[in-house]
Amino acid sequence: MARRNQDESVFVSFHHISRSDGNKFSPKDFEKICSAIQSYPKVDIKDRKNVALMRSGNLVPLTNFERLDATKAFGAFHATYSGHSYENNEKGTISSKSINVRKFYYILYLSKSGRIYIGAQYLGTFGGYGDVYYAVKRCLPDVGFVSTSIRSMSYLASDASPKEVRLTIQRPTGVMGKKPSLIERSVVSLQRSEKGSPFETAVKNRIFPIFKLPLERRKEALVKELQETGIFEFQDDELENCNIVIDRNGRQETVYLFDNGFRATKFHVEVEMTATGHPKPAPLREIMIKLLDQQIINPGKG
Repeated sequence: MARRNQDESVFVSFHHISRSDGNKFSPKDFEKICSAIQSYPKVDIKDRKNVALMRSGNLVPLTNFERLDATKAFGAFHATYSGHSYENNEKGTISSKSINVRKFYYILYLSKSGRIYIGAQYLGTFGGYGDVYYAVKRCLPDVGFVSTSIRSMSYLASDASPKEVRLTIQRPTGVMGKKPSLIERSVVSLQRSEKGSPFETAVKNRIFPIFKLPLERRKEALVKELQETGIFEFQDDELENCNIVIDRNGRQETVYLFDNGFRATKFHVEVEMTATGHPKPAPLREIMIKLLDQQIINPGKG
C-alpha cells in the first residue's frame, strides 16, 4: 500500500436531497439521474470552453459509473481547483490561470422514503459534496431540490475522548447610566486534566446528548447544564458559541454545538490507497455502503 500524508486521510460525508414540491423521488427519477450520468460524455479538460465551465462550477466531469442495484450507484467525480500559482518539483511553476483536477468518489442511494442519499469522498481538505450535488441536480433540470447535510450523533460519541469545551461569552458594556454601546467578548476554556478524567464522563453524559435536540433548544439546554454544575452564571443570550475539541483515533477534531446545520459529519475511513495516492474504488465503495447502512439509514426505514 502506498504511503500517504497524514493531511490527506480519506473522509466521507453524507447528505440527502428531496424534491422541493413535496413529492418523493421516484424510481423513474433515479433512473433518469443514473442514465444521464452513465451517458455523460468524456470531458476534454484542455478545451477552453470546458475550462471556463469547470472553473465556474457549471461542469463537473463524472466517470467510472457503476450501477450497483435498483437503488444504488457508485462513481467518480472530478473536482476543479484554481486561482493561485505554485511550484512543482517536476513541472516547475504552475500558472494561476490553469485548473487542477482531482478525482474523488461518490455513492447514490434511493431510499424507501423517496429521498436520494449522497455520500461524497474527501482526501484531506480536498473533494466533498458540493460538486456531486450540482452534478446530480443538473441531471433533473426541471425538478427543484432541497439539500440536507447529515450529522451522526452516534459517530460523534463513539471512540471520542473530549479534550476541551470552548465557550464564547459576550456581554454589553458601556458608561454607567448610558445605553451599552460595546460588546465584551471572552472565550472560556474548560479542559480535561488527563485522559480518563471525570471531565470526559461529564461531557459525554451531559453535553453530547444536547446534540440530539433541535438547534434552537441547544443553547438553553447547555446554559442549564453549566448552571447546575455551579461553573457559570449567565443568561442564554450571553452565550454566543460552544465548540468541543475531541480526540478520536489519534486525530483531533472540533465539533460545533450551535452549528448552522451545513457541516456534515466527516467519517474518517481506513482504506487501501493506490500508488497515485487515491483510495482504491472497490474497498472504498464497500466502506461507503456499510456506513450508509449502519450510520445513516434508519433500520427498516431505508
